[in-house]
Amino acid sequence: SKATVSVLNCRSGGGGRMMRATAVLARHVPLTVPSPLLPADQSLIKHLEKSKPAQVSTLSNGFRVATKETGGQTSTIGIWIDAGSRFETWENNGVAHYLEHMTFKGTTKRTKQDIDTYFEFSGGHLNAYTTREQTVYFVQVFNRNIPDALDRLTDILRRPRLYEADVESERHTILTEKEDVETNVDEVMMDHVHLTCFPNDGLGMTILGLVDNIQRNIGVPMIKEYIRQHYTAKRMVMVGCGGVNHDHLTALAEKFWGDLPSYPHKPEVGAKFHDMLLAQVLQFYFGSWDRHMEDLNRSCAPPPPHARPPPAQHTKPKQTTAEA
Repeated sequence: SKATVSVLNCRSGGGGRMMRATAVLARHVPLTVPSPLLPADQSLIKHLEKSKPAQVSTLSNGFRVATKETGGQTSTIGIWIDAGSRFETWENNGVAHYLEHMTFKGTTKRTKQDIDTYFEFSGGHLNAYTTREQTVYFVQVFNRNIPDALDRLTDILRRPRLYEADVESERHTILTEKEDVETNVDEVMMDHVHLTCFPNDGLGMTILGLVDNIQRNIGVPMIKEYIRQHYTAKRMVMVGCGGVNHDHLTALAEKFWGDLPSYPHKPEVGAKFHDMLLAQVLQFYFGSWDRHMEDLNRSCAPPPPHARPPPAQHTKPKQTTAEA
């Protein structure tokens, strides 16, 4: 049989090219054939065989829970939301990232200081990040603190206070972050790559958003509408690893997220490449940054031999009487 390996999400550089090459080879090299990119020893396979399998459960509203028990005194638990900057428009570009900032300003039940103090004194960690594909919030805590930590994680996601004053005060912070990002050559290059390949799609927009949106357009009504449209149960997965117990985490998910609405449905965001050749070259060298790149491979692949036009017949032109 042949191995099947999904293309990994990679940045530019040698590591991305190596992972891309590994993925390409793995599609065509039988597992029994040694390869410098496919380890000959079986240590990894033996390790995976001994480890517990990942478990996945789905609540009645479509909210999913996935765990991988690896033991230990601590666990990392995150909420992965299928909503990033690719679901934005030019009018609200930057709202997903702006929302991530606002969730750390406090909730209707707890102040920012209450939340920060809990994680500081319990030895835990709370963080988040936004990408083009997803928004992720996660905690790293001792196992005994999982219920309290999830209570606070749920609180900031479901009950952010969203004060106008907080929105206004955060504009300068995000603009400063954008200025810092724009001094990073790798970040700027990838933003231009996305804009070139997806000029009329959300994937072509930057994650931090347009300056005009950050300075004045993004406000509380826009943020609330983004939450209503995208933060739904079917687009969320609670993922836990470490000393976490699957049944325990599923019960907590039911308690905190079981009543979350499942609708509206996820919008269709089929990306269309502006320059197919450029996109194929970039995908080869940098790896795939979009989960629908299979369509690119199919659309850019050369036609089979029987479907190709016959080669042009080059014949020597006839000489005229004058030339003779």
